[in-house]
Amino acid sequence: MSDSITESNSFERNANAVILDHKYFLVRLIYKGRSHNLYLGNQVNLIGSVALNKDDPNTYYLVEMKSQEQYNSFVCDERIVKKMHDLQLIPKTIQQGVYKYKNMEYRYNIKERCGPSLKLCFQHQNRKFSDQVFATLAIEAISALEKMHQASIVHCYLKPKKFVTLYRGVQLLLTDLKFAQKYKLRQILNQNTKNKFQYALALNKYSSLNLHLGIKPCPRDDLESLAYILINFYIGGRLFKTKQKKTKSDKIKEVELQKMNLIIEKAFPSLPKEIIQFYYNVKLSNLDQYKVINYDELKSYFYKMMQKNNNTTILKSYPWNQELIDPQKQSSISSLSSVVEDDENESDDSLIEEQSILSVIENLKQITKTKKLLSELDN
Repeated sequence: MSDSITESNSFERNANAVILDHKYFLVRLIYKGRSHNLYLGNQVNLIGSVALNKDDPNTYYLVEMKSQEQYNSFVCDERIVKKMHDLQLIPKTIQQGVYKYKNMEYRYNIKERCGPSLKLCFQHQNRKFSDQVFATLAIEAISALEKMHQASIVHCYLKPKKFVTLYRGVQLLLTDLKFAQKYKLRQILNQNTKNKFQYALALNKYSSLNLHLGIKPCPRDDLESLAYILINFYIGGRLFKTKQKKTKSDKIKEVELQKMNLIIEKAFPSLPKEIIQFYYNVKLSNLDQYKVINYDELKSYFYKMMQKNNNTTILKSYPWNQELIDPQKQSSISSLSSVVEDDENESDDSLIEEQSILSVIENLKQITKTKKLLSELDN
Protein backbone atom coordinates (compact mmCIF):
# COMPACT_ATOMS: atom_id res chain seq x y z
CA MET A 1 0.00 0.00 0.00
CA SER A 2 1.38 3.44 -0.97
CA ASP A 3 2.19 6.09 1.63
CA SER A 4 -0.53 8.39 0.25
CA ILE A 5 -3.22 5.70 0.59
CA THR A 6 -2.04 4.83 4.10
CA GLU A 7 -2.16 8.47 5.19
CA SER A 8 -5.54 8.95 3.51
CA ASN A 9 -6.97 6.02 5.45
CA SER A 10 -5.43 7.42 8.63
CA PHE A 11 -7.07 10.77 7.96
CA GLU A 12 -10.49 9.11 7.56
CA ARG A 13 -10.10 7.22 10.84
CA ASN A 14 -9.16 10.39 12.72
CA ALA A 15 -11.47 12.81 10.91
CA ASN A 16 -13.49 13.62 14.01
CA ALA A 17 -10.37 15.22 15.49
CA VAL A 18 -9.89 17.54 12.50
CA ILE A 19 -10.50 21.27 13.08
CA LEU A 20 -10.60 23.48 9.98
CA ASP A 21 -9.47 27.09 10.33
CA HIS A 22 -10.21 26.93 14.09
CA LYS A 23 -13.92 27.20 13.23
CA TYR A 24 -15.28 23.93 11.86
CA PHE A 25 -14.94 20.30 12.89
CA LEU A 26 -15.77 17.11 11.01
CA VAL A 27 -18.63 15.06 12.47
CA ARG A 28 -18.38 11.92 10.34
CA LEU A 29 -17.59 10.57 6.89
CA ILE A 30 -20.77 10.10 4.85
CA TYR A 31 -19.48 9.55 1.31
CA LYS A 32 -16.28 8.15 -0.13
CA GLY A 33 -15.71 8.53 -3.86
CA ARG A 34 -13.00 8.72 -6.46
CA SER A 35 -12.97 12.50 -6.75
CA HIS A 36 -13.58 13.49 -3.12
CA ASN A 37 -14.76 12.45 0.33
CA LEU A 38 -17.72 14.15 1.95
CA TYR A 39 -18.21 14.81 5.65
CA LEU A 40 -20.85 16.32 7.84
CA GLY A 41 -19.36 19.31 9.60
CA ASN A 42 -20.31 21.79 12.29
CA GLN A 43 -19.01 24.96 13.88
CA VAL A 44 -16.75 24.66 16.88
CA ASN A 45 -18.72 27.31 18.79
CA LEU A 46 -21.90 25.29 18.27
CA ILE A 47 -20.68 22.12 19.96
CA GLY A 48 -23.02 22.74 22.87
CA SER A 49 -26.05 23.14 20.64
CA VAL A 50 -25.25 20.03 18.60
CA ALA A 51 -26.01 17.81 21.57
CA LEU A 52 -29.43 19.41 21.88
CA ASN A 53 -30.24 19.74 18.19
CA LYS A 54 -28.28 16.91 16.62
CA ASP A 55 -30.97 16.28 14.00
CA ASP A 56 -31.41 19.91 12.99
CA PRO A 57 -30.00 20.22 9.44
CA ASN A 58 -29.53 23.97 9.84
CA THR A 59 -26.64 23.39 12.28
CA TYR A 60 -24.69 21.22 9.85
CA TYR A 61 -22.55 21.81 6.79
CA LEU A 62 -21.22 19.66 3.99
CA VAL A 63 -17.42 19.49 3.97
CA GLU A 64 -15.86 18.29 0.73
CA MET A 65 -12.30 17.04 1.22
CA LYS A 66 -9.89 16.34 -1.64
CA SER A 67 -6.36 15.03 -1.42
CA GLN A 68 -3.88 16.76 -3.70
CA GLU A 69 -4.02 13.74 -6.00
CA GLN A 70 -7.82 13.90 -6.20
CA TYR A 71 -7.69 17.65 -6.76
CA ASN A 72 -5.26 17.26 -9.66
CA SER A 73 -7.33 14.46 -11.23
CA PHE A 74 -10.66 16.30 -11.23
CA VAL A 75 -10.16 20.02 -11.80
CA CYS A 76 -13.26 22.16 -12.34
CA ASP A 77 -13.10 25.37 -14.34
CA GLU A 78 -13.12 27.97 -11.55
CA ARG A 79 -14.76 30.55 -13.82
CA ILE A 80 -17.68 28.20 -14.38
CA VAL A 81 -17.94 27.39 -10.67
CA LYS A 82 -17.96 31.12 -9.79
CA LYS A 83 -20.62 31.88 -12.40
CA MET A 84 -22.83 29.02 -11.23
CA HIS A 85 -22.35 30.18 -7.64
CA ASP A 86 -23.36 33.73 -8.59
CA LEU A 87 -26.46 32.35 -10.32
CA GLN A 88 -27.33 30.39 -7.16
CA LEU A 89 -27.46 27.15 -9.14
CA ILE A 90 -25.03 25.19 -6.96
CA PRO A 91 -24.79 24.72 -3.17
CA LYS A 92 -23.48 27.87 -1.49
CA THR A 93 -19.80 27.78 -0.51
CA ILE A 94 -19.14 28.98 3.05
CA GLN A 95 -15.35 28.68 3.16
CA GLN A 96 -12.44 27.09 1.31
CA GLY A 97 -8.89 26.32 2.31
CA VAL A 98 -6.05 23.82 2.67
CA TYR A 99 -5.64 21.47 5.64
CA LYS A 100 -2.30 19.75 6.29
CA TYR A 101 -2.36 16.26 7.78
CA LYS A 102 1.04 14.64 8.32
CA ASN A 103 2.74 14.76 4.91
CA MET A 104 -0.40 15.39 2.86
CA GLU A 105 -2.44 18.44 1.94
CA TYR A 106 -6.22 18.32 1.67
CA ARG A 107 -8.28 20.99 -0.01
CA TYR A 108 -11.56 21.53 1.77
CA ASN A 109 -14.74 23.22 0.64
CA ILE A 110 -17.39 23.91 3.28
CA LYS A 111 -20.88 24.23 1.78
CA GLU A 112 -24.41 24.77 2.97
CA ARG A 113 -26.31 21.53 3.52
CA CYS A 114 -28.74 20.58 0.81
CA GLY A 115 -30.33 17.47 -0.54
CA PRO A 116 -31.59 14.92 -1.01
CA SER A 117 -30.62 14.21 -4.60
CA LEU A 118 -33.30 13.12 -7.04
CA LYS A 119 -31.73 9.66 -6.97
CA LEU A 120 -32.59 9.26 -3.30
CA CYS A 121 -35.96 10.99 -3.67
CA PHE A 122 -36.87 8.45 -6.36
CA GLN A 123 -35.93 5.58 -4.07
CA HIS A 124 -37.78 7.14 -1.15
CA GLN A 125 -40.96 7.36 -3.27
CA ASN A 126 -40.72 3.64 -4.11
CA ARG A 127 -39.47 4.48 -7.62
CA LYS A 128 -42.68 6.27 -8.57
CA PHE A 129 -43.39 10.01 -8.40
CA SER A 130 -46.95 11.28 -8.46
CA ASP A 131 -47.77 13.18 -11.66
CA GLN A 132 -47.83 16.50 -9.79
CA VAL A 133 -44.43 15.90 -8.19
CA PHE A 134 -43.02 14.57 -11.49
CA ALA A 135 -44.22 17.63 -13.42
CA THR A 136 -42.89 20.02 -10.76
CA LEU A 137 -39.47 18.35 -10.83
CA ALA A 138 -39.42 18.59 -14.63
CA ILE A 139 -40.31 22.29 -14.62
CA GLU A 140 -37.73 23.12 -11.95
CA ALA A 141 -35.02 21.11 -13.75
CA ILE A 142 -35.74 22.93 -17.03
CA SER A 143 -35.62 26.27 -15.17
CA ALA A 144 -32.21 25.43 -13.68
CA LEU A 145 -30.84 24.40 -17.07
CA GLU A 146 -32.29 27.53 -18.68
CA LYS A 147 -30.40 29.80 -16.26
CA MET A 148 -27.20 27.83 -16.79
CA HIS A 149 -27.51 27.84 -20.59
CA GLN A 150 -28.21 31.58 -20.64
CA ALA A 151 -24.77 31.92 -19.06
CA SER A 152 -23.32 29.88 -21.98
CA ILE A 153 -22.54 26.87 -19.78
CA VAL A 154 -23.39 23.23 -20.45
CA HIS A 155 -23.17 20.63 -17.68
CA CYS A 156 -22.33 17.53 -19.81
CA TYR A 157 -22.72 15.11 -16.86
CA LEU A 158 -26.37 15.11 -15.88
CA LYS A 159 -28.04 12.24 -14.08
CA PRO A 160 -30.48 12.03 -11.14
CA LYS A 161 -27.87 12.44 -8.42
CA LYS A 162 -26.54 15.65 -9.98
CA PHE A 163 -29.83 17.41 -9.12
CA VAL A 164 -30.34 18.15 -5.43
CA THR A 165 -33.35 19.58 -3.64
CA LEU A 166 -33.41 22.11 -0.83
CA TYR A 167 -35.02 21.72 2.58
CA ARG A 168 -37.73 24.20 1.67
CA GLY A 169 -39.42 25.02 -1.60
CA VAL A 170 -39.14 23.17 -4.89
CA GLN A 171 -36.01 24.69 -6.45
CA LEU A 172 -33.37 22.28 -7.73
CA LEU A 173 -29.61 22.87 -7.58
CA LEU A 174 -26.93 21.27 -9.72
CA THR A 175 -23.76 19.57 -8.48
CA ASP A 176 -20.51 18.21 -9.91
CA LEU A 177 -19.18 20.58 -12.56
CA LYS A 178 -15.98 18.74 -13.41
CA PHE A 179 -17.06 18.19 -17.03
CA ALA A 180 -18.98 21.46 -17.46
CA GLN A 181 -17.93 23.62 -20.41
CA LYS A 182 -18.47 27.05 -21.87
CA TYR A 183 -19.96 26.97 -25.34
CA LYS A 184 -20.34 29.35 -28.26
CA LEU A 185 -22.70 28.85 -31.17
CA ARG A 186 -20.10 29.60 -33.83
CA GLN A 187 -17.79 26.94 -32.34
CA ILE A 188 -20.59 24.37 -32.49
CA LEU A 189 -21.31 25.15 -36.12
CA ASN A 190 -17.62 24.63 -36.95
CA GLN A 191 -17.30 20.93 -36.08
CA ASN A 192 -13.57 20.37 -36.32
CA THR A 193 -11.33 18.11 -34.25
CA LYS A 194 -10.57 20.83 -31.71
CA ASN A 195 -14.23 21.04 -30.78
CA LYS A 196 -14.77 17.34 -30.12
CA PHE A 197 -16.08 16.19 -26.76
CA GLN A 198 -13.22 14.09 -25.44
CA TYR A 199 -14.25 13.22 -21.88
CA ALA A 200 -15.17 9.55 -22.14
CA LEU A 201 -15.39 9.40 -18.33
CA ALA A 202 -18.45 11.66 -18.46
CA LEU A 203 -20.49 9.22 -20.55
CA ASN A 204 -23.34 7.53 -18.73
CA LYS A 205 -26.75 6.14 -19.61
CA TYR A 206 -28.29 9.63 -19.57
CA SER A 207 -25.71 11.21 -21.91
CA SER A 208 -27.00 12.60 -25.20
CA LEU A 209 -26.32 10.68 -28.37
CA ASN A 210 -24.10 13.49 -29.64
CA LEU A 211 -21.82 13.15 -26.60
CA HIS A 212 -21.51 9.42 -27.34
CA LEU A 213 -20.41 10.41 -30.84
CA GLY A 214 -17.84 12.88 -29.50
CA ILE A 215 -19.56 16.01 -30.78
CA LYS A 216 -18.99 19.34 -29.05
CA PRO A 217 -21.68 19.74 -26.34
CA CYS A 218 -24.43 22.34 -26.50
CA PRO A 219 -27.65 23.08 -24.53
CA ARG A 220 -29.62 20.44 -26.38
CA ASP A 221 -27.35 17.75 -24.93
CA ASP A 222 -28.27 18.70 -21.35
CA LEU A 223 -31.96 18.79 -22.28
CA GLU A 224 -31.70 15.38 -23.95
CA SER A 225 -30.09 14.02 -20.77
CA LEU A 226 -32.98 15.48 -18.79
CA ALA A 227 -35.43 13.78 -21.15
CA TYR A 228 -33.81 10.40 -20.46
CA ILE A 229 -33.87 11.10 -16.70
CA LEU A 230 -37.58 11.95 -16.80
CA ILE A 231 -38.44 8.90 -18.91
CA ASN A 232 -36.48 6.72 -16.51
CA PHE A 233 -38.40 8.17 -13.56
CA TYR A 234 -41.78 7.69 -15.20
CA ILE A 235 -41.21 4.05 -16.13
CA GLY A 236 -39.81 3.12 -12.72
CA GLY A 237 -36.08 3.07 -13.50
CA ARG A 238 -36.09 0.57 -16.35
CA LEU A 239 -34.47 2.70 -19.06
CA PHE A 240 -31.47 1.35 -21.00
CA LYS A 241 -30.87 -1.90 -19.16
CA THR A 242 -27.54 -3.60 -19.89
CA LYS A 243 -26.01 -6.96 -19.08
CA GLN A 244 -24.45 -7.11 -15.61
CA LYS A 245 -21.18 -8.81 -16.55
CA LYS A 246 -20.16 -6.34 -19.23
CA THR A 247 -17.35 -3.83 -18.73
CA LYS A 248 -18.27 -0.17 -18.37
CA SER A 249 -17.12 0.64 -21.92
CA ASP A 250 -19.20 -2.24 -23.30
CA LYS A 251 -22.23 -1.03 -21.37
CA ILE A 252 -21.80 2.52 -22.67
CA LYS A 253 -21.59 1.20 -26.24
CA GLU A 254 -24.72 -0.92 -25.72
CA VAL A 255 -26.59 2.10 -24.34
CA GLU A 256 -25.44 4.16 -27.35
CA LEU A 257 -26.95 1.59 -29.71
CA GLN A 258 -30.19 1.56 -27.72
CA LYS A 259 -30.42 5.35 -28.02
CA MET A 260 -29.84 5.19 -31.77
CA ASN A 261 -32.73 2.75 -32.17
CA LEU A 262 -35.06 4.25 -29.57
CA ILE A 263 -38.62 5.05 -30.60
CA ILE A 264 -40.01 5.96 -27.22
CA GLU A 265 -43.73 5.77 -28.02
CA LYS A 266 -43.24 2.16 -29.12
CA ALA A 267 -40.75 1.21 -26.42
CA PHE A 268 -42.88 2.72 -23.65
CA PRO A 269 -46.55 2.90 -24.71
CA SER A 270 -47.63 4.10 -21.25
CA LEU A 271 -45.69 7.39 -21.50
CA PRO A 272 -47.93 10.48 -21.45
CA LYS A 273 -47.94 12.44 -24.68
CA GLU A 274 -46.43 15.44 -22.86
CA ILE A 275 -43.20 13.53 -22.13
CA ILE A 276 -43.09 12.27 -25.71
CA GLN A 277 -43.57 15.83 -27.02
CA PHE A 278 -40.80 17.12 -24.76
CA TYR A 279 -38.45 14.37 -25.93
CA TYR A 280 -39.03 15.01 -29.63
CA ASN A 281 -38.93 18.78 -29.23
CA VAL A 282 -35.43 18.40 -27.80
CA LYS A 283 -34.28 15.66 -30.18
CA LEU A 284 -35.48 17.44 -33.32
CA SER A 285 -33.99 20.81 -32.43
CA ASN A 286 -31.46 22.10 -34.93
CA LEU A 287 -28.37 24.19 -34.35
CA ASP A 288 -29.99 27.42 -35.51
CA GLN A 289 -32.48 27.20 -32.65
CA TYR A 290 -29.99 26.93 -29.80
CA LYS A 291 -29.65 30.66 -29.32
CA VAL A 292 -33.41 31.18 -28.99
CA ILE A 293 -34.48 27.80 -27.61
CA ASN A 294 -37.97 28.13 -26.14
CA TYR A 295 -37.71 26.93 -22.56
CA ASP A 296 -41.22 28.17 -21.77
CA GLU A 297 -42.58 25.82 -24.42
CA LEU A 298 -40.65 22.93 -22.87
CA LYS A 299 -42.11 23.75 -19.44
CA SER A 300 -45.61 24.06 -20.90
CA TYR A 301 -45.76 20.31 -21.57
CA PHE A 302 -45.50 19.62 -17.86
CA TYR A 303 -47.94 22.36 -16.85
CA LYS A 304 -50.40 20.63 -19.18
CA MET A 305 -49.55 17.31 -17.54
CA MET A 306 -50.57 18.74 -14.15
CA GLN A 307 -53.76 20.32 -15.51
CA LYS A 308 -54.77 17.07 -17.17
CA ASN A 309 -54.96 15.47 -13.73
CA ASN A 310 -56.82 18.46 -12.22
CA ASN A 311 -53.70 19.54 -10.32
CA THR A 312 -53.84 23.27 -10.87
CA THR A 313 -52.03 24.15 -7.62
CA ILE A 314 -48.26 24.48 -7.92
CA LEU A 315 -46.38 22.56 -5.23
CA LYS A 316 -44.69 24.68 -2.58
CA SER A 317 -42.61 21.80 -1.22
CA TYR A 318 -41.95 18.14 -1.97
CA PRO A 319 -43.63 15.36 0.03
CA TRP A 320 -40.31 14.12 1.43
CA ASN A 321 -39.05 17.51 2.67
CA GLN A 322 -40.46 17.42 6.18
CA GLU A 323 -39.83 13.70 6.61
CA LEU A 324 -36.13 14.24 5.98
CA ILE A 325 -35.56 17.37 8.07
CA ASP A 326 -38.11 17.50 10.89
CA PRO A 327 -36.33 16.45 14.11
CA GLN A 328 -39.62 15.08 15.49
CA LYS A 329 -39.82 12.64 12.59
CA GLN A 330 -36.29 11.29 12.82
CA SER A 331 -35.02 8.51 15.04
CA SER A 332 -31.23 8.82 14.80
CA ILE A 333 -28.26 10.78 13.49
CA SER A 334 -28.31 8.54 10.39
CA SER A 335 -31.13 10.71 9.07
CA LEU A 336 -28.55 13.42 8.42
CA SER A 337 -26.91 11.39 5.65
CA SER A 338 -25.96 13.55 2.70
CA VAL A 339 -27.03 12.68 -0.77
CA VAL A 340 -24.75 14.94 -2.78
CA GLU A 341 -22.91 12.33 -4.81
CA ASP A 342 -20.17 12.58 -7.34
CA ASP A 343 -18.99 9.22 -8.63
CA GLU A 344 -19.72 7.99 -12.14
CA ASN A 345 -18.96 4.34 -11.51
CA GLU A 346 -21.21 3.48 -8.60
CA SER A 347 -19.54 0.14 -8.04
CA ASP A 348 -16.45 2.11 -6.97
CA ASP A 349 -18.35 3.98 -4.28
CA SER A 350 -17.81 3.17 -0.65
CA LEU A 351 -20.42 1.18 1.21
CA ILE A 352 -20.67 4.17 3.53
CA GLU A 353 -22.82 5.91 0.93
CA GLU A 354 -25.07 2.92 0.30
CA GLN A 355 -25.54 2.25 4.01
CA SER A 356 -26.40 5.90 4.60
CA ILE A 357 -28.99 5.86 1.84
CA LEU A 358 -30.49 2.59 2.99
CA SER A 359 -30.68 3.74 6.61
CA VAL A 360 -32.57 6.88 5.59
CA ILE A 361 -35.00 4.87 3.46
CA GLU A 362 -35.62 2.31 6.19
CA ASN A 363 -36.23 5.05 8.75
CA LEU A 364 -38.71 6.76 6.45
CA LYS A 365 -40.50 3.50 5.69
CA GLN A 366 -40.81 2.79 9.40
CA ILE A 367 -42.21 6.27 10.00
CA THR A 368 -44.79 5.72 7.25
CA LYS A 369 -45.84 2.37 8.74
CA THR A 370 -46.18 3.93 12.20
CA LYS A 371 -48.31 6.77 10.87
CA LYS A 372 -50.58 4.31 9.09
CA LEU A 373 -50.97 2.20 12.23
CA LEU A 374 -51.80 5.25 14.37
CA SER A 375 -54.34 6.39 11.79
CA GLU A 376 -56.03 2.99 11.87
CA LEU A 377 -56.14 3.06 15.67
CA ASP A 378 -57.74 6.51 15.65
CA ASN A 379 -60.45 5.22 13.36
